[in-house]
Amino acid sequence: GNRQSKRSRPPRAPSSSRLCPSREVAMSEQEGEQLKSTMSLSKAVSLIKNKHSCEMVERHVRALNRIAINNKNGFLLKDLGELCQLLAVCGDRLHRFPEYEEPLCRIVELCSLPFLKEKALDESTYAPNVINTLALLGHLGKVPCESLRLQVVRAVAAFYSEEPDR
Repeated sequence: GNRQSKRSRPPRAPSSSRLCPSREVAMSEQEGEQLKSTMSLSKAVSLIKNKHSCEMVERHVRALNRIAINNKNGFLLKDLGELCQLLAVCGDRLHRFPEYEEPLCRIVELCSLPFLKEKALDESTYAPNVINTLALLGHLGKVPCESLRLQVVRAVAAFYSEEPDR
C-alpha cells in the first residue's frame, strides 16, 4: 500500500505566533524563503568555534544575521543556553572582528523582547538560563563598543520593566 513512515517528516516546531500572539507579524514570501534556510544557534556556535572556520568572519556575520531574522519575535527559553555561548564567543572576539558589531547589536536588541516558551513548564525549567543570559548581557556591557553597550542597557531595562516596550 501507500504507507508513510512516521520518520518521513520532521516534527513541526510551533509557530512563534502561537507562543506570543500579541507579536503576530505577517510574513512576506521573501521572509518565508529566508526561514527555509534557517541557521540554528547550535550550528552558528559550531561554525564560529570550529578550528577550521573560526576565521571565516563573513560566514559568521551571515549566520548571525540569519539568527536575528529567524528569531525576530524573540528567543525561546530553551535556546538561551546556546544563545549565551554564541554571544560570549562573539563578544570576546569583537575586538578582532569589528564586523560582528552590527549583527550582535540586533541579536542583543531581540533579547529585550519577552523570551518565548513552548510548554507551560519552560519558565521554571529554564529559569537558570534566563539568569545566565542576564549575567552575560552584563558582561557584554563591558565591551569597548558603544552601540553594543547601549543595546545591552536597553535589553536589561526592558527585562526589568513592568510593561514590554513593543
